[in-house]
Amino acid sequence: MPVSSIAGTWRDDFNGTKLGDGWNYTDSNGNSPYKVADGWFSIHLVGHNDIWGGFDNSVKLLRDAPQGDYTLETHIKIEPDMSAKTQNTWTSVIIFDSTNKPSANWWYIARGGADEVNTEYVQNNAGVIQASLKGIGDTDLYLKGEKVGQKYTGYYKIEKDDEWILVGTFTHSTLNPLKVGLMVKSWAIRDMVSNYEYFEMVGDKVESNIAVAPNEKLAVTWGQVKGH
Repeated sequence: MPVSSIAGTWRDDFNGTKLGDGWNYTDSNGNSPYKVADGWFSIHLVGHNDIWGGFDNSVKLLRDAPQGDYTLETHIKIEPDMSAKTQNTWTSVIIFDSTNKPSANWWYIARGGADEVNTEYVQNNAGVIQASLKGIGDTDLYLKGEKVGQKYTGYYKIEKDDEWILVGTFTHSTLNPLKVGLMVKSWAIRDMVSNYEYFEMVGDKVESNIAVAPNEKLAVTWGQVKGH
């Protein structure tokens, strides 16, 4: 099947039963397993797994960050804690300076808290709750993080075809992005599942793994192309 590349789009739809190359899963407490099944990547968060300025016991799935400017996007479905719901938790897309423990600089866009979508960051080991939209009860929604220079902006939407809604923007002058990916945290004892349907990176310097069949104009991954 002849294909032409779509420049600057890399996507993982979490097909199959294993993580693809380049991912690194970190579970410091060793009590939050993951699985890949039915086109979803799922973290079963158990216990107290927090990250903030000066400490990091969060659960993360990270890969190398692209160069230049880019956006990160995902679709999440949260199965909340039976009693506490999403309180004292965040399910996020994160931009990370490193995988060192603890990391001194990072930024994320997340759903959690008391029906909130937030952007938060740590700068030189100091944590800041930067912007918050309240009254968002949906636990099935889309998150997007955008990097332009040193400016980091978070968005969310409920349905796939909705317009993105701005959550907050921060100029993070000390963040040198080395890793990007998905992160779940809790600052109380919780038992919940965070499901991610895909992870997509788009940018001029992103190495694409997406192709298009010109006749059908359908986006497919290189792995799917090679299977035909």
